[in-house]
Amino acid sequence: MLEIYFALGYIPAPATFFKNVFKLKAGNCLVVRGSDVAETKYWDLPEIDEKNMLRNKNEVFEQFQSLLKSSVNIQMRSDVPYGAFLSGGLDSSSIVELMSETSSFPVETFTIGFKEKSFDERHLARLVSDKFHTHHHEHLVSPDTFDDSLEHVVKYHDEPFADSSSIATSHVSKFAASKVKMVLTGDGGDEVLSGYTSYQGEKFAARYQKLPGWVKRGLPDLFSFLSKPFNNSLRLKLKRIQSVCSSSNINFQSRYLIKSAAIDLQLIKQINAKKEIYPVEDFLHDFLRNCTYTDPFYKLMFLHLKLSLPDDMLVKIDRMSMSHSLETRAPFLDYRLVEYMVHVDKNVKMKNYERKSVLRETIGQRLPRAILTAPKKGFSVPLRFWFKEGLLKEKFKGLKNISPIVDDRILGGIVKANAEGKEDYGGMIWKLFVLNKVLE
Repeated sequence: MLEIYFALGYIPAPATFFKNVFKLKAGNCLVVRGSDVAETKYWDLPEIDEKNMLRNKNEVFEQFQSLLKSSVNIQMRSDVPYGAFLSGGLDSSSIVELMSETSSFPVETFTIGFKEKSFDERHLARLVSDKFHTHHHEHLVSPDTFDDSLEHVVKYHDEPFADSSSIATSHVSKFAASKVKMVLTGDGGDEVLSGYTSYQGEKFAARYQKLPGWVKRGLPDLFSFLSKPFNNSLRLKLKRIQSVCSSSNINFQSRYLIKSAAIDLQLIKQINAKKEIYPVEDFLHDFLRNCTYTDPFYKLMFLHLKLSLPDDMLVKIDRMSMSHSLETRAPFLDYRLVEYMVHVDKNVKMKNYERKSVLRETIGQRLPRAILTAPKKGFSVPLRFWFKEGLLKEKFKGLKNISPIVDDRILGGIVKANAEGKEDYGGMIWKLFVLNKVLE
């Protein structure tokens, strides 16, 4: 399972990292009668007819708004003080807009920020707060919280789980818990609306594969050559373009793994010094055996809703919020909305390469314009910069517990490349710190 952990950052259900300890599958429950224990499925993702998807844009827009508004109204029912996480992104901003329509008093909103400007969206959250007259609260997260964050994340996940956005989720949950007992969040929006940038990648790949062979083969080499003179953010951008072109030349499963992994898959295989492994390629192949969807766009939707959402995103938000005694509710994951949107045609969900067209053309029209034009950042932490600073560089000497299973030479190369700005290996380095802590 170690290779899967390094690639995805979590151990998927029902797999086990510890002997004879298993997870309950998503959408299942345990039924216990005396000494008999049975696992029973109570919900699953619907089957779809890819040749007969919902294509009437106006009908989809109307039904989507109705379902999401209903979900927000239901999930606002509470006998304790409540509020909302407001990241400054499209999903959480839309939830706050709908809450403000219904609430008879100002909504309590919570956001966190970083001193690194490229990761800080507090200014966007303020625009939303100002427009909908919320009681807004901000908190700044700095690298000197690293030790406490690592301790907290490992303790409360209680398993090898290294999605670095757990750091931010823990901070905003602790901050919100000082004011309210429950919050609504934008979780599930990217999955239900097919809003990740990887969906743009699938559309691009479908077109890229129609180019002449010499063009398809030559573009990745061109961008690789152009990136070499630089050691800054421009290098990283050019390498990302190279990666998009390269991945468009390969099959869907390989492309998914490349985009999901924190670093190059071959480097992950080199860093693993133990030979008893379950290759991540085999895991994904086995997982997709249950997928009847054929279009890569819809296959990606299947993986997000059936794999990364239940085993990563919802694990993170549930455990980090409840570790601070804060309840979170996700209106986008109302089963009625999930079952409806899974049948919506990909070209309605994504007009050309526009992410979340359904949300943008409905509730998004009532948001500040800057929310619609801002690039997608996600709930990410500036680990690449943190691990370059002297405060954290010294901590690499403490990575002793992973020595038997991680090649020290490869680890040194990862740390060096990140420090020199040649690669963004912050997420992978965080995985190693988490694993080192788990193995104490």
